[in-house]
This record gives sequence, structure tokens and C-alpha cells, in this order.
Amino acid sequence: MKVDPSHNLYSEEQQIPFLLFDSIDKPSTLNTYVYAQNNILTIFDEKGLYAIYESCSGHISAIDGAMVDVAVAINSNCIKDGLLKRCLKDKWAKLKIKCDNKSYCGHAAPLFSDTIYISGSGFSISSCGPLKSTILHEMVHSCRHFTEAKPEACEKSCFGYGNGNPCECK
Repeated sequence: MKVDPSHNLYSEEQQIPFLLFDSIDKPSTLNTYVYAQNNILTIFDEKGLYAIYESCSGHISAIDGAMVDVAVAINSNCIKDGLLKRCLKDKWAKLKIKCDNKSYCGHAAPLFSDTIYISGSGFSISSCGPLKSTILHEMVHSCRHFTEAKPEACEKSCFGYGNGNPCECK
């Protein structure tokens, strides 16, 4: 675990930037984090950062690898929209990732949900592009962006993938 006690910031690995503030003063004596959303039978939470449901069990390492790049993107200048960046950071803390067999890359409810779905084709770079791009795209949708313009713009701005106008993510 990477610790910055002067600012009460914590991160699981050195590659992942600090995303969450710790709400307690002495984190070494009390762990307030929930592991696998208290459901260790159907949820994987190997890094303690987000929940990966059993439906994705064959893709955990791919998702973990992509999430490192998504975390870097969220904290970089590729997303300059302050409200969107704040929403993405809030989503990160509660994010649930599920997999399904739909024909498209992924989907997310734009309101009242912290769950994104990655479909089977979402793991195919030839069909949907890099997995990190699909995950960011669906996270942007979950931040109340109903059309494809903002998610595609952020994919292009952060990862250079897709047809979006990167200026629309700024």
C-alpha cells in the first residue's frame, strides 16, 4: 500500500495515483475500507479499489491492468471538465464492474448507478479498441452523459482511440 500520511491519501499500488481521502486520523490502527463490498463469494476486489463481479472472473487481470490506465487518465489533464473529473473520482470509490454477453462493447446507466458492464466484445481490441478506453467510456456515461459525444471525446483525449472530438472532453 502506498501511503501519504501528511495528506491522508492512500493508494494500493505505486502506478495508481491517489484517488481517495482517508476519513480517519490513524489509519494504521483502524481499517474502515470494505473488502469486496462485503460479498466475498461473488465479488473480486484483489486491490481493494473497485468491485469486479464473478461474471468477469476470466478477465480480472485484464480489467486490473486497464484500471491502472483509467486511474492515470482520470487524474491527468486529458479530462479538464471539473464536474466530470469529480464525478469520475466519486464513481471510482463505488465502482462495480460486471460482464455480460451483449453484442456491444459495454453499457452503463447514466443515472443512479455505480455499475458498468463490459460485454464480451469489450475485451476484443479489434471490435472495441483498448479495454481501458471502453471502461472510461462507460464511466463517463455513468456520470450523466446520455449521448456518445462526451464518452467518445474522452476516449480520444485520454487514449487516442475512437472518433470523438477530444476538445469536447476538455
